[in-house]
Amino acid sequence: MLKRSYLFYFLLVSGLLLAYIQPVFAWEALIHAEGEIYDNNVYQSDAYFGYALEADPLPSASLPPSASVEIYFMDLTTTPPSQYFQDVKEIGEPSYDWLLKVDRNGVEDDTFGTSRSVTFSWTPAELGYGIYELKYYGGDTVLANMKTADPPEVTTSGVGPIYYTIHMSPEECGGSYPLPQDTWLQIALPCEPDIGLDTVADVYGGNFTGDYNVTWVLYERDEANDEYNILASDSPLIQGKGYWIYTTEADVALDLTGTETPVTTPTECPGGCFEIPLLSPVGGATSLYNMVSNPLAYPVKWSDVKFSLTGETDSPFTPSEADARGYISKNIYMYNGNGYDTFDDVTIGMEGVLGPHEGFWVEATDNTWAPGNGTLLIPSGIGSIAALYQNSKDEVQVAEVSDSWLKRWFNWLLPDANAAPKKKTPKNPPGDAQPDAHKKTHEQSVQKGEEWYVRLTVESSGENLRDSNNVFGQLKDSQKGYDEHDLKELPPFGEKYLTIVFPHMDWGDRADDYASDFHPFRNRKGNDAWEFEVRTDDPTRELVLSWSGPEDILLHSQLIDEETGEVLAVNPDGSYTFKINGTSRKFSWEYSQKGK
Repeated sequence: MLKRSYLFYFLLVSGLLLAYIQPVFAWEALIHAEGEIYDNNVYQSDAYFGYALEADPLPSASLPPSASVEIYFMDLTTTPPSQYFQDVKEIGEPSYDWLLKVDRNGVEDDTFGTSRSVTFSWTPAELGYGIYELKYYGGDTVLANMKTADPPEVTTSGVGPIYYTIHMSPEECGGSYPLPQDTWLQIALPCEPDIGLDTVADVYGGNFTGDYNVTWVLYERDEANDEYNILASDSPLIQGKGYWIYTTEADVALDLTGTETPVTTPTECPGGCFEIPLLSPVGGATSLYNMVSNPLAYPVKWSDVKFSLTGETDSPFTPSEADARGYISKNIYMYNGNGYDTFDDVTIGMEGVLGPHEGFWVEATDNTWAPGNGTLLIPSGIGSIAALYQNSKDEVQVAEVSDSWLKRWFNWLLPDANAAPKKKTPKNPPGDAQPDAHKKTHEQSVQKGEEWYVRLTVESSGENLRDSNNVFGQLKDSQKGYDEHDLKELPPFGEKYLTIVFPHMDWGDRADDYASDFHPFRNRKGNDAWEFEVRTDDPTRELVLSWSGPEDILLHSQLIDEETGEVLAVNPDGSYTFKINGTSRKFSWEYSQKGK
């Protein structure tokens, strides 16, 4: 199998390692084509497509002269048209189109004119969130849903190339959402309920067999009065709000009905946004948590969300810009069923994705703006939705690729004291579509091996408990002590919990538990160490601790169990199984590498 770019794996793993029970939004799928076998020809060809935190196309390879079949994805918006061995789109649009070329004669010029047969296939389980329709380019539907095709393959016969469109569209009302038994979750409405059918019983009642407030229940947060209230079965539900849900029933999946979420087009969001009003702290308080949600039927990156503040001429702000001004925290908190996951819009390995059906916390940190003046803008797409190609398939011109795609390879590394007062900083003009330079710099540095991070995961698989929202490492702009890439972790909400934290009671007014802990970059030389704790509610629980990160870093590290004193060499594919014997277990991670 041909290698994909390191960036793809990095983005894919980042997307996969969100909350344990939430649907997976980052994915890759292989399209495999096989032609006829004759004269020792190369009769197979592969291409990949997917959906990740950032777009990552790779140019197609030059095939050998004996290749009698070739497939690749195309982009007709470039001149000349581009062709890709890998075509990964960026999370954030409600729908996408991939243009697939299947050449039944490949590059064998001497066979052109001879009718050949090619079968291309895929694995439905590899396809991510959404519905995938396969169509003839500019023509009729071949398969209404590639996920349910049986068998998952298409055979085509003829001379030369044929073109297909793979069209991804959101599932109705965000699709089916599994609800674990005896587990608290934050949920949301990913579509607008039908008129007159917006109550708790109307929206969710049909998904349960038992009575409301007996086998299942919903709570809302009253931020103004700092309290939780149980909802009545006839209480109306509001899009954009987050709710707590709990059920004692097993095998429940939330399947909703309704219409597409309506959006507005304020000046700050000409492409369309859903506006969520936020409350600010009152009465001298400096913090207030708003439980909000993604109101759309498809995933949205937190970095694409904006904060608008009435009266600010340079509004709207990215989460980090709003944080720098002291309006809201750039961090969001999502409950994964056994602990909180923390995300932001700039920290490598901790980028947040807001999925359909999902609620989360946003912390307002400024008590000077009036209620209703601060608004979250949830975009209905990262840009204009890709238009359907208008060219006739007979007019498609294929460009020759002279440079080998090998030049684009990356070496894939295995996947995976007090802060100064906040002050205003310059920002890009409103509507500027330029990617965030800060995050891009870190992504590029990690790809090159100039910065790094390791992800820790702890799980009790028999109980469906898992926490992978924990990273540590070295970044060029990190500091000794607290910095913006150290993300706070909230205490667990439920009685059953499992989590990893980096405790820092030594950080003055920033003293807290953290989900990430970055130190200043040292050019991979010298010694460094991190301390973390595994915490759980059951002192008899057997747990598995594992890690992923750059191989060179792992091979120069060791893990120390502070309770037993055991020192373990860290292997790239290793793990450590232990019985916690309490509600907390302390570990140290030591990294040491001599300079050359």
